Amino acid sequence: MGVRVDLADALVFGGRATEAIRLLDQSKHLYDRNDDYGHWVRAGAHFNREEYRATLEEIAIMSDPTPAFRLSAAAHALSWRGRATPVGSVMSRWSSNPGFKLDLWLSMFPSRNHEFIQRYSDGLRQAGFT
Repeated sequence: MGVRVDLADALVFGGRATEAIRLLDQSKHLYDRNDDYGHWVRAGAHFNREEYRATLEEIAIMSDPTPAFRLSAAAHALSWRGRATPVGSVMSRWSSNPGFKLDLWLSMFPSRNHEFIQRYSDGLRQAGFT
């Protein structure tokens, strides 16, 4: 199953999120329901499709959602769409990487999908990342 999740991840980063979700759906009988990596990839696919509620629901299933914290923060911020975002509650949990620099991290982000990167960047900025 790991190869299928890796392929789905590559599809997401290649801008083919719908195909990634389809692959994961077709393969779900092959993997452990508690596989956090599969949930993280699926959450990223939903984020790519601007399905922020589905992104957050998938992250909520993870036994350890810590690796998906930035994705969760961006999805939360973008789901508020112009309303006041509860930034304090999001940023108060971001202590695992105090030297985090958004622009540096984005410069190394492994995606060629510029719309996805821009949306992710906007969400992270709205969530209080700098």
